[in-house]
Amino acid sequence: MNTLISHISSLASVAQLVEHPTDTRAVVGSTPTACTNSVIPRDLQRSRRNALYCTYMRRTTFVIIVLVGLAIIAALTASYQKNSSGELSAATGNAQAAVDVPFTRITEGLQSSVTKPVNYLITSESELAALWKIVKATGEPPSIDFTQEAVIAVFAGERPTAGYSIAVSKVADVEGKRLVTISLMQPASDCVTAQVITAPYEILRLPATPLPLTHEDTVATVNCSE
Repeated sequence: MNTLISHISSLASVAQLVEHPTDTRAVVGSTPTACTNSVIPRDLQRSRRNALYCTYMRRTTFVIIVLVGLAIIAALTASYQKNSSGELSAATGNAQAAVDVPFTRITEGLQSSVTKPVNYLITSESELAALWKIVKATGEPPSIDFTQEAVIAVFAGERPTAGYSIAVSKVADVEGKRLVTISLMQPASDCVTAQVITAPYEILRLPATPLPLTHEDTVATVNCSE
């Protein structure tokens, strides 16, 4: 029991030295050692065990500093690689984001019963039959497999004269959406046009998609003097 108490007491003394390395409180009959600024009795200075302990502490401290430095470098390297990989992936994703979608015009015209600018997505035979009546098209609508394809109809609405037209110029899948670019052509003010109300439209077919549809409109003026 006395041996255990003595051992515990020694550990407490060592812990105190480690915890207070700058303690300079004088102890009678003691001098500072090279291991720490604390004062240790002379009989402990002459002890080989104390010398080994000081050497061990210096080596341990050095090893701990090296390990911490390596851990910080590894963490910074991993963070840099992650950020670089994310930026590269984002750049690659943006470069590959837009995918052009092929389409085929079914019909177009200048007269329809649609008086306002509007666009329709047709996904069934019954909807296509109703659309065919709206544009007053002759003949029967084309046969389309709506499990594989869809139909888009774009309308310019009523226009005061001839010289107007509307057409889909591009379709692309971009950022989780199908973007339809619609171009409206209008005559310049110096154009001589028939004074008749028109309602241009275009109908096209393209591959079906589960993506939501959106559109952007562009307007171009036709210069009749050229």
